[in-house]
Amino acid sequence: MGLTPLIWQPAPQAHLTRDDDWPLVDDLVKGMQLAVGDPERAARLEALQALIDAAFNP
Repeated sequence: MGLTPLIWQPAPQAHLTRDDDWPLVDDLVKGMQLAVGDPERAARLEALQALIDAAFNP
């Protein structure tokens, strides 16, 4: 008996879009940003979003 290797495949384009739960996540993150107060967070989020866009939207 052997193990079947896991083969990663990218998600279909329909699954790459934001779904209805994202506004809830955005509200939670916004509250955390106000509580913690990180002036460099916006720049890091923009850089992270650029990496995500480059990886999943060639």
